[in-house]
Amino acid sequence: MHTTLRLISAWLFHEDPDRHGSLPALLLLLTFISGLMDAASFINLGGVFVTIMTGNMVLLALAIADSHWSAALAFLTSLVFFLLGAVIAARIATRIGARLRIVAVLAGMEATLISGAMAAYFAGASNHMIIALLATAMGVQNSVVHKLRVPDMTTTLITRAIVGVASDSFDAAVRRRLLSIGVLFIGALLGGLLEIRCSLAVVLISVAVLLALTAVLAHTAPPVD
Repeated sequence: MHTTLRLISAWLFHEDPDRHGSLPALLLLLTFISGLMDAASFINLGGVFVTIMTGNMVLLALAIADSHWSAALAFLTSLVFFLLGAVIAARIATRIGARLRIVAVLAGMEATLISGAMAAYFAGASNHMIIALLATAMGVQNSVVHKLRVPDMTTTLITRAIVGVASDSFDAAVRRRLLSIGVLFIGALLGGLLEIRCSLAVVLISVAVLLALTAVLAHTAPPVD
């Protein structure tokens, strides 16, 4: 498995294949998870995103303009708890230091939060409680990505990736951006299909398993600077 991760990462950064170790491949996995989560939350939780906060900000403004206070509270909940998750993760990541260990620890934390959201779902908790837990988890994930600073591997900033693809000549960076766009799309497509044909619980179980796998792979991978 680690050999495959290194090969994918080396292909993405062939100009310096050893610089980031297995991190680029793991970030592709997190990009896929981002697509899964936003598709499922948008369909099941009242049109709320738990990863892409730009959409929530616009939708919050529209809900306030329309005096749709219940929807506004849902969007605000996602924004606030996403910020909370990002702040907590940033504090933890600063103390950890090593990049793969950051991924391992915080992916485990994220998996725990997703499992909590799944428990809340089965217990019949309100959408706002589920949104809070999921948004906190995705805030953790985005904070991890920000700390790692692997070029062109943002897991969520697809608008910037599209602009980069359109503006730059085709090179390794454009290839990374195109792959990120494609992986997010596939994740969202699969998340939508699972949500429509199965349930939110199936998506959450899948995400928790993938995050646990990410944590294990990051923990056991050869270290990088």
